[in-house]
Amino acid sequence: MSATNAVNKLTSPTFLDEIHHLLWIEPADNRGSWDEGWNCRDHALLSGIVAQLLKLTATIIHGEATYVQGPSGEAPPVGISQTIHAWLGIDGLGFMDLSPRLTRCREPLWRSWPLQCIVMSRCLPDGIFEMATSEEDYEGRVAAATNSPGRHAIYFGHEYNAVNMECVSKAFDVVNSPLSVTLSKKYDATIYPKAAIHLFKLLKGESKSLCHVPQQDAWESISRQPGNPLSWLTMKGGIK
Repeated sequence: MSATNAVNKLTSPTFLDEIHHLLWIEPADNRGSWDEGWNCRDHALLSGIVAQLLKLTATIIHGEATYVQGPSGEAPPVGISQTIHAWLGIDGLGFMDLSPRLTRCREPLWRSWPLQCIVMSRCLPDGIFEMATSEEDYEGRVAAATNSPGRHAIYFGHEYNAVNMECVSKAFDVVNSPLSVTLSKKYDATIYPKAAIHLFKLLKGESKSLCHVPQQDAWESISRQPGNPLSWLTMKGGIK
């Protein structure tokens, strides 16, 4: 399978529907800050493992992102800022982010943006992806987008983490999201590598979608996966 075909599988409707069903939650207050429920670190970890099972090399990038819709007719510019965000760098294929849910947001002036994903450093189906090189560059790009027509997704990375054994075996600590906190009350940290295996096997036609059952039941089904998921991922190249 070519690298481009692998990325296409990761951004297919089948994969996106499944990973969103597992990871998106309802927006809520999270310790005094509003959380849109994207669970970006969960998305980065699981899609990073699956990317490596598809023979790509993925790096989790931690930083910040702002999504800007410029002025349009009578509508003023509006933006969503994620001061803590995570996404993937795919070796040789740019940046990928499957977590944003921009069809809705708490901001009353927000106009629905049907962004499916960011892949190969492009917004699909529309929008302009930008990667800043410094804090000053990031602030400048956000300011420029506010005064420009169209939609802009502006990212700035601070830290980079390999998708390796240390990262995956400490999934709850690495992710530390509202969803992971909920899952940690019922399951051990192997629930995340088990979920990655489920997603990979779904792409291979070896497991069935769990979109038809409630999210909690889907995770319960994943938890019953037999065997040692870390050993399986190591053998198959999902952990490098």
